[in-house]
Amino acid sequence: MLGWILAGIAAAAIGAIVISGLVTKRQIQEEMLKRNIEEMIITGIDRCNNVIKLEDWENNRSLEIRGDDIDYTLEEYDTICI
Repeated sequence: MLGWILAGIAAAAIGAIVISGLVTKRQIQEEMLKRNIEEMIITGIDRCNNVIKLEDWENNRSLEIRGDDIDYTLEEYDTICI
């Protein structure tokens, strides 16, 4: 039982990243490069709080990026690749 709980916690999230300025596709790709992630899908965009949620469904990882503003060309369910 404890093993399942620890596995769930490890797979739950990579973490939150704070970016100064406008969050763009290029900045997301740079953060993905730092974490060795090849492909992620935007699963949520909160333009009021300037938060983008991304998921890597193949490896069951998620990422949350916060910034001062979000580029309006980014939309939910866009795929970001390196």
